[in-house]
Amino acid sequence: MPRLLVIADDLSGATDVGVQFAKRGIRAFVTIQSTTAPSNLVGHFASHEVVLIDIESRHVSPGEAARRVTRIVETARPVGVDFFYKKTDSTLRGNVGAELEALLNASGGRTLCFVPAHPALGRTTRDGVQFVHDKPLHESAFAVDPRSPVGESGVAAILARQANAPITTIRQNELSAFVRNPPAGLVVFDAETEADVRRAAEAIEEAECLTVLAGPAAFASCLPDLIPFTRGTATRPCIPPRLLVVNGSLNEVTLRQCATAREHGFASVSLTPLALLAEDASGENARTTIIQETVSLLAGGRDVVLQSVRHRDECARFNRAAECVSPDTKDWPERIALNTGRMVAEVLSLRRAANELSRQGLTLVVFGGDTLVGIARANGWESFEPRDELLRGVALCEIPVTDLALVSKPGGFGDDDVLLKLRDAIGQ
Repeated sequence: MPRLLVIADDLSGATDVGVQFAKRGIRAFVTIQSTTAPSNLVGHFASHEVVLIDIESRHVSPGEAARRVTRIVETARPVGVDFFYKKTDSTLRGNVGAELEALLNASGGRTLCFVPAHPALGRTTRDGVQFVHDKPLHESAFAVDPRSPVGESGVAAILARQANAPITTIRQNELSAFVRNPPAGLVVFDAETEADVRRAAEAIEEAECLTVLAGPAAFASCLPDLIPFTRGTATRPCIPPRLLVVNGSLNEVTLRQCATAREHGFASVSLTPLALLAEDASGENARTTIIQETVSLLAGGRDVVLQSVRHRDECARFNRAAECVSPDTKDWPERIALNTGRMVAEVLSLRRAANELSRQGLTLVVFGGDTLVGIARANGWESFEPRDELLRGVALCEIPVTDLALVSKPGGFGDDDVLLKLRDAIGQ
């Protein structure tokens, strides 16, 4: 039975890759931890051929990110893991160079094959340059990402900032040469279409270089056809039609998605700076108000969106108010994720206590990996079972020992009407 370990730097990325296997009947398991004991890995692989571990490394230093990757790989090798896959963001945010080099070194491999494109979502690689909807990465909205801005578009240049290993770019017309003589180090593959991604994957298999890999969900989706996994029957849990959407992303794409949802009947509840950042009685009161309003709207049969700002032009006003609550902006991301998690946990608790809502059921939709981790920690969720990909980049998971359906989406993915399509997909 082959064993594939996927290492992700955020939780929504882990679930996005996990469903690429689950929808093909291959059992996958997602867990949140920066380190894990060998006994835990053995237990996970006893009933799953694919284990995905979110090591929460996107916003740490490059050295710490490399250490986290090294620790998990050194734990996995003795328990018989056959294949390693480093899940990367398709806009190359985070510590990609440091993590890929750490994986290559810790795995003992000679070549790490990296296919960074996700063409279905508009992320392509041409002549070693990453594009977002035909715009060079450094000119896209991700260049001003609040936590992980990207200032370059050349994949090799981005990797070289953190990695000393040799870096080679393989264009589509060079795949045959790669098969004959795979270079050592980090090997980046061009891809502008999904067919290009598949051709690169098949060349990597032919070159016998499947052991150490990296990329987003597009490349991972090819692996069920290249690795002899055991297949079962894909199962989809019951998905309740009532939606609670929690948006932790300020990406323009996600803000447009929430605006479109509001225009088509979703109720909106604002997460204020006081509720997200204050730890005194005023913060508790603000959170209680939001919780009560959200529960009331859900009980009244409304789909609800929780978000801090509705438009990018509101960010400056939000930030000024937030600085009055918490002047140390370095604390904001963790505190916002924690308090968002607390509010969602209380909404879910009250939902379970209310007969009306219990009969209706609830599907939790979360935009953004940091927000999903905050919610998971507040609720004590340590693992997820990926089940299906409802829409491209939109993952459906079950949470063990709960009756809750979870839908996860990275912040910058999807069309403006993604929430309307999601509502249609689950039969509302």
